[in-house]
Amino acid sequence: MAWITELGPSAVQVRYRLRGGAMCDRRRSIDGPPQPIDAAPVWDRREVLRDLPGARDPVWFGSALACFAITPGAPLTPDQHVPAAAFMAGRHPGTGQMLVEACDRTRNRGFDLTLAAPADVNALYAHSPRAADIADRFAAAVTAGAAHLEQRITGGSRSAGLLGWITWHLTAPRPAGMPPQPCLHAHLVIAALMWAPGGRWRDITGPERDHLRLCVASADRHTAAHLRQAMAGHPRVPG
Repeated sequence: MAWITELGPSAVQVRYRLRGGAMCDRRRSIDGPPQPIDAAPVWDRREVLRDLPGARDPVWFGSALACFAITPGAPLTPDQHVPAAAFMAGRHPGTGQMLVEACDRTRNRGFDLTLAAPADVNALYAHSPRAADIADRFAAAVTAGAAHLEQRITGGSRSAGLLGWITWHLTAPRPAGMPPQPCLHAHLVIAALMWAPGGRWRDITGPERDHLRLCVASADRHTAAHLRQAMAGHPRVPG
């Protein structure tokens, strides 16, 4: 299951996601009506009696990070929040120079693409003694799906790329006082900025934005296929 949310021009949305927060619902824009995420049901007559394992720190994403000597997959540490916010603003993190021409106060800063595990995997994650291993396999599937998305967006060009970061969540939002609902999902926070073939920066807007939205379904299928393969033969908990 996947959906993408356009963040709009507000820097608040970027800071929120750098603190580990994210809008865990399926609205298309931050101003749209809420569409709650479908949390996985926990099997009948079973309870989650322990803390859910598998928490991980945010990591950098995108081949265009190489332009700034940042390694994709490396941890996004608090001291790197300033350059991360600069990318979302369309600026060079060192000089502050605008990287794209069409930057104004109405410019969309980026996108939040959510990739979620299916219900059966979440139910298994909730009860398996190997829950941390399941979370690791899901993270590997998301990483593969993110790479696939970038390849589709850039046309497979080695001289092009996206940039952003990935945050990881183990549960869905829940009402106060309710137990956690296991829901492995990840947020790909993608700057509306692409290193395009030919060695120049391009704003992801208009046709590029539409193309990104069209590629979400392909990234979701790729992630799901990778996860199914990774989970093949994984011990199941008796029902």
